[in-house]
Amino acid sequence: PSSSFVYVISGVHAAHVLGGIAALAVALIHAFGLPFKLTRRRKLRLEMTLIYWHFVDLLWIYLLVFFVMQQS
Repeated sequence: PSSSFVYVISGVHAAHVLGGIAALAVALIHAFGLPFKLTRRRKLRLEMTLIYWHFVDLLWIYLLVFFVMQQS
């Protein structure tokens, strides 16, 4: 069962990373590819992308601290 769990976690992680990269790509295309016009929809898209990436940053810091503490 534990080896199956590793595959599930790896798959969920890969989907999460690909989804984040896709959201970032769309945000960058809309930010630099379209004429500048501040709309409610664009602002929401940017804020959602920022929240996602800040969450991922905090998660990586937490995991790094967790794994360093496990080795001590």
